[in-house]
Amino acid sequence: MYVLVVVLHVGTNNVDEEPLVLIARFRSLISRILDVNLSIRVVVSEILPRQASLRKCQWALSVGELEAFNTDAGETNAILQALCHKNGYGFVDGTCELMGMLKVDGVHPTKRGSQVSN
Repeated sequence: MYVLVVVLHVGTNNVDEEPLVLIARFRSLISRILDVNLSIRVVVSEILPRQASLRKCQWALSVGELEAFNTDAGETNAILQALCHKNGYGFVDGTCELMGMLKVDGVHPTKRGSQVSN
């Protein structure tokens, strides 16, 4: 016997949107997954916080922007975790395990970070 599992791990491009808008998108995505097969086990990975960028790049944030970004991500994650708990979906808190596995840009995974997520 096997269990079909879908792990949702999303990027951070839309975190500046309202948390409830993001949650609605998660609900829609989960609904579409379950429309394919109701027995699929859904596991959601939290939105990871961004780290400060150590180089200039188009997605580098100021200290204030970074704090606001990570606060928004945290608020969304709290709602997302409650949604998962309420509906029996798995929820992965990757913050502790994955911190320090981002490149100097503070957004993209290092080679080691990519290997962990595969």
